[in-house]
Amino acid sequence: MGNVMKKGILYVSTFKFDLVGGGENYLIDLASHIQTDFRVEFASSINNPTFMKTLNQHGYRAKYINGHLSSILGDARFLADLCQDRQIDIVHFNSRRDILLAHRLVKYIKIPIVLTIHTTLTSPYISLLEKMKCLLYRAIIRLFGQSIHRYITVTQYNASLLQKLCGVPPNRITAIYNGIQPVLDDYKSFTSARQQRHPIIGVVSHLFPMKGIDVLLRSLALLKSVTWTCYIIGDGTEGERLQALTRKLELQDRIIFKGKLPREEVYDIIKCCRMVVLPSWYESFPYSLLEAMSFGVPIITTRVSGLHEIVPEGKNGILVKPGQPDELKKAIYTLLDQPELAWKMGQEGKRLIMTRFSLENMVSQTRQVYRDILEA
Repeated sequence: MGNVMKKGILYVSTFKFDLVGGGENYLIDLASHIQTDFRVEFASSINNPTFMKTLNQHGYRAKYINGHLSSILGDARFLADLCQDRQIDIVHFNSRRDILLAHRLVKYIKIPIVLTIHTTLTSPYISLLEKMKCLLYRAIIRLFGQSIHRYITVTQYNASLLQKLCGVPPNRITAIYNGIQPVLDDYKSFTSARQQRHPIIGVVSHLFPMKGIDVLLRSLALLKSVTWTCYIIGDGTEGERLQALTRKLELQDRIIFKGKLPREEVYDIIKCCRMVVLPSWYESFPYSLLEAMSFGVPIITTRVSGLHEIVPEGKNGILVKPGQPDELKKAIYTLLDQPELAWKMGQEGKRLIMTRFSLENMVSQTRQVYRDILEA
């Protein structure tokens, strides 16, 4: 059976920042492995040329859309024409903000729609502005969400919120965990490096306010009497402020901002870490935690949204309340002081990657969603 016989999937990303985040990696991973069964096309926001460049490197020639609320009508017409021209059978959107675009698209062309919701629909820790956004999106889903044939959520927690807060029937929701390719044991030997006397604390994150990196800096300021070095990998709008805070706390010799790095260099640092810390105020399903787990590195993160599904309490890491430097300090000290516990948690993380959070699981479950829709 040749490619002309395969059903076509159009992946649409309207991410408004010029970077490749977890949601964009999610689409790339899906496309790279789903193309054995489906023809894959992409449309991406003109605001994100970095993602477009990354798609080109993976062999995809994506089409640009504007991706603005004000351009929904034009984007929907463009996508409808693209679906007809490329004989697309399913359109897969990648954000809750795409509800209105999907709703308008099906006015022009009758086509099944899949939508993945990565972000939370509510949280007690988000800002007033974010709470208002969540209320708005929940109202939009209630009013226009009938255009979506199947919702995919990345946690069971978000699946329950989608049903409870937005009234989406459970038979239209599928929870599918993000997954990554497990790291082979022979990738590099890092056990001895991780148990070194000068332990490394790793952070892999975009430097945005919601990530809570300032809370981490304040917690590390309470651990000056303990030996450690912290590598912060990533960039973002908070970069300068965080570096200024580091100097104010007199930690500039112990906290190293590495900026944005190629994935291979990120892995070279992660594999040597005693722990990876992500003290976010709210999260969806961060790939950085999965990557750390794949190397057998324990996690410290916050007890928000569905993160307890990634880090079962005390199994492969430690959960703390967001915004609490003292509590975060205690968790970090525990893994600095008890390398055997850190190693044990890291091994459980590797097991979870193999059994629960593998790329194979994510792809096969998503493939089944497509087949269910096409066979309905």
